[in-house]
Amino acid sequence: MKNYRTLIHAVMQRSGISLDQSLSSIALVIRAVVWQLSSEEAAILKLSLAPELGQLVVEARRGVAAESRPYVHADAGRNGLEIIESVGAALDLPELEAQARICSVLDELRAEVSLWEDVKVLEIIDGMRAVVSQALPRAAVA
Repeated sequence: MKNYRTLIHAVMQRSGISLDQSLSSIALVIRAVVWQLSSEEAAILKLSLAPELGQLVVEARRGVAAESRPYVHADAGRNGLEIIESVGAALDLPELEAQARICSVLDELRAEVSLWEDVKVLEIIDGMRAVVSQALPRAAVA
């Protein structure tokens, strides 16, 4: 479970968002991870995070129960756009720059995670990247 926590912190840090700056951006990143975990994995992740972040895991898990659909298939465009808008607002970036930054961060993390050989974390990163890269169809994020 340390890898999921590490992934969340790495996305936050490398995207340039902090807990003081944008709780909503962090909540969206956590939701993107939690929606791809089982309830048991999410419960363990909650315990490994600071209390305020653990509460975001609980809230994301409630959303999973209400949606009862996999994250990547659940309103993917809306979720990706929310992440882009939130990170863009937190960092004062236009949407296309925020999207490019997030995709770049996820690409870097994917390269590093492939060294861990953690297939589940790779799937989560790929799911997050797919949602973000497809959110703005006019962008040329490959």
